[in-house]
Amino acid sequence: MILRSHDNFDTLADYDPATRARSVFSKRGEPERASSQHISGFFSELGGKRILFYRLAGSLYVDVDGRRVPFAGHTIELMTAGRDRTLRMLSGADVVLEVSYDQEPWHPSIWEVILTPFAEEEHFDFGLFLENVWRDPARQARMFGATDR
Repeated sequence: MILRSHDNFDTLADYDPATRARSVFSKRGEPERASSQHISGFFSELGGKRILFYRLAGSLYVDVDGRRVPFAGHTIELMTAGRDRTLRMLSGADVVLEVSYDQEPWHPSIWEVILTPFAEEEHFDFGLFLENVWRDPARQARMFGATDR
């Protein structure tokens, strides 16, 4: 499956969910490879951990450093203290996954330098993106198509 980098528009990864092997490549460098498959998810790095978010066999998953957790049936929490953020996935009161990271300060003045229209804070923070998707079941249903391709 092909995953798109949340951090760099030109970067994709070919990810094998069975082996958890990931091969990162450039869209510009390999345009045929980039256009040959449906985008099945995103990847990023938070707090030194590899985070993947993708649809497999019709279900959404979050994978942190090789530990796959179904998105459904879990709660996502994003806690902020100054520049520090902690992303948690919970099953009831039990923490299933936790990632702490330093979030660059996000200021509205950044709009002056962004050339992309309609950019939002979640475009700069993968943890916030995951929390926002969790809060919106309709968005979850639309993510990466309804079925694998």
